[in-house]
Amino acid sequence: MNPLPRLGRKRFLKELPFVLASFAAGRRAVLRFLLRRIRTLEASVDYLALWDAPDGLHPKHRLTDYHDFFVQRISRGQTVLDIGCGNGAVAADIARLTGARVIGIDKDSQSIMQARARCAGAGAEFVCADALTAELPPADVIILSNVLEHLDGREEFLRDLRTRLKPKLLLLRVPQYERHWLVPYARELGLDIRLDPTHLIEHRQEELLGELAAAGWQVHFIEACWGEYRLEAVPKEAP
Repeated sequence: MNPLPRLGRKRFLKELPFVLASFAAGRRAVLRFLLRRIRTLEASVDYLALWDAPDGLHPKHRLTDYHDFFVQRISRGQTVLDIGCGNGAVAADIARLTGARVIGIDKDSQSIMQARARCAGAGAEFVCADALTAELPPADVIILSNVLEHLDGREEFLRDLRTRLKPKLLLLRVPQYERHWLVPYARELGLDIRLDPTHLIEHRQEELLGELAAAGWQVHFIEACWGEYRLEAVPKEAP
């Protein structure tokens, strides 16, 4: 058995219950327990932070400045489709700050009702529809903000958006698999600690770039920020 790592007295006393539990149940069993507790606590903080927000908008919108990523890449006069717009916060900011025509689309009727109520007067339009099957207008810019990770058939979906809607630009935001070393470590221990159980994937960079390339998109910019990838892509030119 490996020797215990050396710690100061206070830290050792803090870890002592888990050390004793490890002797009884095994180190990896205790590690799995702690990793599950981390994920449970993160989910509770996420929920209570939303409840505590005075405007009903999760504080991550404000603290991570991710609306700016979209706003800075859109111009007055463009038509923008925000697919999977949720409560409409991103769409409303884009419409208000850029003067673009922004159409938010979501298949959840409650989300669309919330978006219309929250964003009245912002200049954005909101439509309840499934982007996989709905007739959508051509767009200069398509936004997918925390949408792709929920979908099966992602390459087909991305290809369909490119060929059917003829956009000039795709702006994309997805959660990052490599956001913390605990994520692959948990997987080594046989745990699933996805940020959301409805996520079908949390992308590695090479996975994301591969899906886009296979669907006919060329990535011009990508950054890893706040545990997510933000990127812009354009349709590949025909050979």
